[in-house]
Amino acid sequence: MPEYEAPRPLTNEDTSGAGENRPPEPVPLREKIALGCGFVASQGSDNIIHVLANPVYNVTMGLSPALIGVLLFIQRVWSLVADPIAGQFSDNFRSRFGRRRPLLGMAAVPLALFFAGLWLLPSHAAGRSLFLYLLAVSLLFYTARSFYSIPLLALQAEATGDHHERTRLTGFTQIFYFVFAIVPNWLFAWIQGPVVAEPLAGVRCVGFAFGALFLAAGLVPVFLARERLYGPIASRQGRESLRRNLRTVVANRPFLLILGAQCATSFGYNVVGVLGLYITFYYVYGGDIPRAAVMQSWAGTAFQVAAIVSIPLYRRLSAAIGKKGTLQVAAAVLMAGGVARMTLFQPGHPWLIVLIWAASGAGTAGVSILCLSMLADAIDCEELRTGARREGVYASALSLCDKLGYSVGGLLSGFILVGIGFDVHLGGRQQAETLFLMRSLYAALPFAGALAAALIIHRYPLSQGRADAIADELKASRRLRAAFGKTSGLQN
Repeated sequence: MPEYEAPRPLTNEDTSGAGENRPPEPVPLREKIALGCGFVASQGSDNIIHVLANPVYNVTMGLSPALIGVLLFIQRVWSLVADPIAGQFSDNFRSRFGRRRPLLGMAAVPLALFFAGLWLLPSHAAGRSLFLYLLAVSLLFYTARSFYSIPLLALQAEATGDHHERTRLTGFTQIFYFVFAIVPNWLFAWIQGPVVAEPLAGVRCVGFAFGALFLAAGLVPVFLARERLYGPIASRQGRESLRRNLRTVVANRPFLLILGAQCATSFGYNVVGVLGLYITFYYVYGGDIPRAAVMQSWAGTAFQVAAIVSIPLYRRLSAAIGKKGTLQVAAAVLMAGGVARMTLFQPGHPWLIVLIWAASGAGTAGVSILCLSMLADAIDCEELRTGARREGVYASALSLCDKLGYSVGGLLSGFILVGIGFDVHLGGRQQAETLFLMRSLYAALPFAGALAAALIIHRYPLSQGRADAIADELKASRRLRAAFGKTSGLQN
């Protein structure tokens, strides 16, 4: 019997005719819905924290924006540590139910409980005591979230081998998330409104209600999703160290380019993301918080609606010009949004804010779904090279890169506010120079990040033809691995 040889990697030559007659690999609707519910729990919980942290902890509770920046930074840094550990643990986990779904079930409960704890604030907590309480609960929440979100991303990455079905799937699951994400934009306006007798009671209600929702949504993929490659590949491959797995990630050039694009857009947006809230509150509305909160809610809704509407357009565009070109289009939309930020904030015309947020939503959605779809293609390159599936480590690396932008951005944004002279006690009497610097930074950095992403992804090498050819070679190599009993440790 001849010795098994690892499949030869594709060269840089285009293989545009490869895979033209490949049958589609659609993901069943119930599995798409299950993954979508999982993203509601994973991304939705983090989104509420991102949307409400400054309005609740600073505007309502009086916590310093610099301390909030430190808190958000520590949260993200903790996730930076927890995500690779969760990815490694998920890749090496084995059970008769698979390696992803059992972890989703175990992490969903603490995720929901500790999320609720972030909003069940002590009545008289302030300053240092409030900060320490939020810090302790945050570390517990983000640990649980890492052990939920990384297996979920890995589950999506292996759901299909079809090049375009991957984009359709990521678009579908992101629509679930963006539809849900409309709700958090209205929570602060509701907390400040006449329906709630006291803002802190409204904050606690948010914790209870959404904690229960995230528990229910988080358990759906445990029962309705499936692990397509666990039986034939993952269950047979050996366990490897995190260091070795990370070395394989660094050697994957297409994936590194995806990381670079994701990191550039995330950092550019998040380092000044919170400034939009303060510009609306104190520049456009002159410190009228209740009215500004309503407009901020409409702006956030415009962000989500634009994201939802744009996703089908990106899916069609991806089929026409490829994933790389479509991601560059999304980056161009973000750049247009950056220009709009400098010109459309007008105290006499508050509804122009909606256009700014719509451009940001459409651009962010495109970058998100294309990076997630391209992630699965890059993981296929890894299997072709080594014969192993490491979706968990790859998903954690992509998540880590995104959170790096969040963490550094979250840290710097609070200090930027303090450094340019913002003082919450001045209300609508902020210095004119402070407001100008807010608007300038809020426009320039997202523009620069999107431009960098477009330039980085220009060198991405995987066309549709090459991705289809890789998929065909993988089918053949999997049959050989099954015949020869080898599933990991293959080298070129």
